[in-house]
Amino acid sequence: GGLGEDTAEFGLAGAGGTTSGGCNTPVQSTFTQGTFYTIERAAATIGISMNSSLEVCKNELLTLTIGNGNVEQAHNLLVTLQNSGAPFAYDTTYTPVYGGVFTSGTITYNANGGTNPTFAYTGPLTGAGTIQVQARRKSTGDTSLTGFAAKVDYDSWQTTAAGSRIYTASASYAPSSVRKATLALNVTPGSVTVTSPTISYVTYVTNTDAGIAYGAVLTNTLPTGITIDQSATNTANPGYPVTVSGQDLSWALGDVASGLQIPITLVANVGVASGCSVSYTTQRISATWGCDGSISTVSRLPPAFVFPAGQMQVVNDSTNTVARLCDLGEVMIVVKNTGSTNIEGVTVQDVVPPSAGFSISGTVQYSLNGGAYQNAASDPTGTGASGTPYTWTSAQIPALAELVPVGVSGTNQVNIKFNLAATETLASQSPVLIASGSATISCGNAVTSPAATFTIPVYRPSIRTIPPSSSQWLKK
Repeated sequence: GGLGEDTAEFGLAGAGGTTSGGCNTPVQSTFTQGTFYTIERAAATIGISMNSSLEVCKNELLTLTIGNGNVEQAHNLLVTLQNSGAPFAYDTTYTPVYGGVFTSGTITYNANGGTNPTFAYTGPLTGAGTIQVQARRKSTGDTSLTGFAAKVDYDSWQTTAAGSRIYTASASYAPSSVRKATLALNVTPGSVTVTSPTISYVTYVTNTDAGIAYGAVLTNTLPTGITIDQSATNTANPGYPVTVSGQDLSWALGDVASGLQIPITLVANVGVASGCSVSYTTQRISATWGCDGSISTVSRLPPAFVFPAGQMQVVNDSTNTVARLCDLGEVMIVVKNTGSTNIEGVTVQDVVPPSAGFSISGTVQYSLNGGAYQNAASDPTGTGASGTPYTWTSAQIPALAELVPVGVSGTNQVNIKFNLAATETLASQSPVLIASGSATISCGNAVTSPAATFTIPVYRPSIRTIPPSSSQWLKK
């Protein structure tokens, strides 16, 4: 308040006395009478409205309301959202929405790179105005209820300002609850037994906390010797295509809701691994989520890879292998995977000595898993001699490219047979056949079937001389 400009002075004389209520010693007093006026300056107000329950990394609408606290009107306003140092990120991609006396044409907006954005309004502020923006709780690894503030700096018409915007009103906001996510990883099986050139395992990504895991990503760096089958992997994970960069794999999982579990299947090929061993240095399976450059990560080791030793058997079938003098015999070779892992690139050899008068007659045939016989694509290489045995590979018998363990879908056993011709040289011999084989397992280790000797039985014609009876002699 203040004193009005119009004043008047007057004097009051009084007489003294001893009577109660009367005048005592005469005095002279001077009184001033005037008209007084109440003077107020403008007083702006500001308020913050935002959801009290927040999700970490989720954008929320935030409304600033600016008004006058009395009948006076503030002008030259500068509104500042004070998020510097607070665990809140301002969404610079969101276009502010103005209401009340504010419009996009009357507000000068400066996002300031997301730190302490400002909104300038010349005014005067003839009524309440609103500014709607977006902000989000940063990913800080905790759920503290720390908030932020906003202020409005302004001038008043009723004062002679010492400077610009000398008056300030402020408000603060703090959430009542903050929810965040926590990701967990599980890989099954924990140990992969490599029995074929292709392996697979599943990684489960689970959100075990109350909040949403925004922008979740699964990454996997494969060790040397393991390469992804991208097509098969994408088929196994509809909606989650894999991104491949060398040995580094990643899947964008999107926003993972509380309690949601996402399985990601990896299908990969096993190449040559030194010593049939896969070692890990920095390779990890990791899941991440977060925002604003603050990422929460959980990691674990990939599963162990176990390579069983390969086993095979290549022998001459003792029941069906026979030589015949003056007739065709038969040779049958049994090739079998006797181990627990696939064997690849099988080579079968059999010494059938031509020195004994032996040679292949007709077309070589083969059967798979005891089925019907079919013709080989071509004759074996080699002469059958000990230095150049008859040799079969997948070029002659395609099934020799890979033999699987017993009980696994595929070819476990190949029987090879051919007719055996012999000359009279055989009559004085007891020939020995020598069957052997070799292959590899998926990681490159060699598998062999040691040379198995077999003395082939020889069927010779039986010739007997029968003397004529005495009656036949008499007749002659």
